[in-house]
Amino acid sequence: MTYNNGNTDPTKFFPEVFECWGNVDEPEKLKEYLTKEVGNAENNPSYQPWKPNCQMTPNTEDILGGRWSGLRAMADAVNRNVTSWWRNDWPNLTATFPIHDFIK
Repeated sequence: MTYNNGNTDPTKFFPEVFECWGNVDEPEKLKEYLTKEVGNAENNPSYQPWKPNCQMTPNTEDILGGRWSGLRAMADAVNRNVTSWWRNDWPNLTATFPIHDFIK
């Protein structure tokens, strides 16, 4: 477990982990972002460990315009894909803590 706070007990928490956020609202753009970040992370000790955020980020139009019926719908549009990508496309990437709803 990590926590970015100087007052935490270092015997119970790991230091902050490098985090990446795609800030995209399309499944295809999320795949492009993650592919780029995985390419940057492979065999690069400065990325180790790291945690790519694997969720999409809604914008105002997504919420007010009704493009998605909520964050759960956005997650449902990508979670099974993200799980597949980590299992099949990037199974050997070490020291990675992807943030999304999946089981590896």
